[in-house]
Amino acid sequence: IKSEYLIAVLDKFSSKKSGHIVCNDPTHNPLKRTSSRASNDFKSSTKRLFFFGKRKSSHSHSTSKQGNFLSGTGSLKKKSSTAGMAFWADFDHLDKVDEYDFIIIGGGVAAGYAAHEFVKQGIQPNKLAIFSTENYPPYERSILTKDFLTSSMKIQDFLTCKYVNEPAQDIDWYHKNGIFLQLKTKIIEADLNTLTIKNVHQKKYKATKAIIIATGSVPIKLPITNILLSKKFNNTFVSTDYVDSDDFWDLFYVRKIEDAENLLTKLDSVYKEKFNEEKLYSCLVIGSGYIGLECAAAASMKGWLVTLVSKEEHIMSELFPKEIAEMFENYLIERGITLIKGVGCHTLLSDCGSIVGCRLEDGRILHSDIVVVGIGSTPNIDLFSGKVTVQEGVPNPAILVDGSFQTSLPGVFAVGDVSAPLFRSYDCSQLQHAKNARFSGSYVAKRLMNNTDQEFEIYHPALESTFFDVRWNFFGDSSAPVVKVYGNLDSKLLVLWIWEAKIQGALVARDEKFMSSKNSDNEILENATKHQKSVALKDIYELQTAEEVFFFFFPL
Repeated sequence: IKSEYLIAVLDKFSSKKSGHIVCNDPTHNPLKRTSSRASNDFKSSTKRLFFFGKRKSSHSHSTSKQGNFLSGTGSLKKKSSTAGMAFWADFDHLDKVDEYDFIIIGGGVAAGYAAHEFVKQGIQPNKLAIFSTENYPPYERSILTKDFLTSSMKIQDFLTCKYVNEPAQDIDWYHKNGIFLQLKTKIIEADLNTLTIKNVHQKKYKATKAIIIATGSVPIKLPITNILLSKKFNNTFVSTDYVDSDDFWDLFYVRKIEDAENLLTKLDSVYKEKFNEEKLYSCLVIGSGYIGLECAAAASMKGWLVTLVSKEEHIMSELFPKEIAEMFENYLIERGITLIKGVGCHTLLSDCGSIVGCRLEDGRILHSDIVVVGIGSTPNIDLFSGKVTVQEGVPNPAILVDGSFQTSLPGVFAVGDVSAPLFRSYDCSQLQHAKNARFSGSYVAKRLMNNTDQEFEIYHPALESTFFDVRWNFFGDSSAPVVKVYGNLDSKLLVLWIWEAKIQGALVARDEKFMSSKNSDNEILENATKHQKSVALKDIYELQTAEEVFFFFFPL
C-alpha cells in the first residue's frame, strides 16, 4: 500500500471498534497485546503497526488461533472465518516536504506538452512533478468527441504528444525521464507565496523555482428535477439540484476519457442492433458548440434518433455568422438530426434514477433515452481564488496572465483553459481550445528552462472540428465586420473575415472525399491570417468560388 493511500485507509477505519493498534515497534511480536506503555509511546512514534479486524478472543494470541502474520505490509490470515489486515505505517513522509524545481498542478493537455518541452530542453531527473486527478497520463482531450466516438481509437492513440508526431507519453515515458507523475490525486491547498501545495493525503510538496497552474476547466452542469417529487407541487418543477453525471447511467458530460468511454459503450449498444426496427432509441443533445455537434453527429451515425437543442438562434454562434451556420444546419438536418433553436433547457428530468428528458424554457417537455450536455465549461480556479488576479467577464472568470503566462505572483504561471492571456494582438481573451493548451504549456516550459524574460507577442488561434463527413478548420479572428463566403459544403467552403483590407480570419470546410488539399489549404490560410495578408476589396467581391480565391490570392 502506497504511503499516500495508507493515510486514507487509516482515516476510514480509525473510528471502528474492530481496529486497534497492536504494536508500535517493528522488533516486537506483532501479535502481542499492546501495553499501556506502548500506547503512550504511540503518540511520539513515527512507525506503527496497525491491525483492523475482529479478534476471536481478547486473551488469546497464539499463532494457531490468530493466524500467521506476514512481515512488512501484508494481511493477517486466520484459520477461522474472521480476518483482518496488519501493516506498518511510516508517518515520516507527512512531515517531510518534497522539493522539485517545477510543479505542475493539473494533468491535461497543457501539462503534457509542458512535460514534453521540459524534457526537450534537458531537464534533469527528479526536478519536475505533475499532480493530476485523472486516471491516465495527459491526453488530447479534444479527440474524445471526435475520432474517439467514431473510430476504434484507444487511449494510447492520443496521449500527448502524438498530435505533433512525437512518441506517446505513457507512464513509462514519465518514469524514464525522471518526472514524478502522481495520478488520481487532488491538490487541496496551494500556498502560492511559498510555492507549496498539499494533496488530499496531507502530503506537502514545494517548488523551488515555479508552479504552473494547468487545472483546465470543468463542464457547466444543468439542474435536475425529479418528476415524481415535482408532481406533489402541481408540476411546478420546484425541486432542482446539480448532480454529477456519474449518478446517472444515461446522462453524459463528455470531459474525461471515462465519460467518452461510457457514452461510446451506450451508443454502440444500439449500433449493434441497428437492423432491429422494433425500437428506435433517442438521444437528446443540449448545446450547439463543438461537443454538442460532434456528439450529435456520432450518435446519428450509430443509428440513434438525435434532437439537438440550441439556446442560441443558430449553431456555433460564437464563431459562425448566420449565413455559415445555416449551411451547417441544413447539412445536419439532411442527415436526420432534428434542430430546436432559440430556446434553452430549463431543467433535466429524472424518474426512478434515470434521466428521461428535459423541460425547455418555453415549457415544452422532450423525452429521450439518453442525454448529452455540452453547454460550455468554466475554468477550474476555485483552489486559487483570492490568491492571484482573476479576469472577470465573458465567458467565465479565468486567471489573468501576461504575455509570458505569468500570473500576478512571481514564480506562478497559468496555462491552458484556466488562463486569460493578455496578448498585444487580441487584448485580454480567454482561449479555451486545444491549440492554446498545447502552445501555452510548451511556451512556459521553454521560457523557464531558458531563463528568459522575453514575452510572446502574438498568439494565433486555430480551431477544428468534424461533423459526419465534413471537416473544417478556422484560423485567426472572427470579429472582423466584413465576411465573404465562397463555395459550399458539397465540395469546398471558404469564409474570409476582412478588416481594413486585410484578412483577419479564415474558415475552410470540405467533404472528406476532397481532403487531398487539406494540409496545403490549412497552411496557406494560417499564414495569411497570422500575417494579415492585404487584399483588394474589389477582388474579394468579384471572385465566386473557393478555388478562385486560392488561385488568385495564394498562387503556388
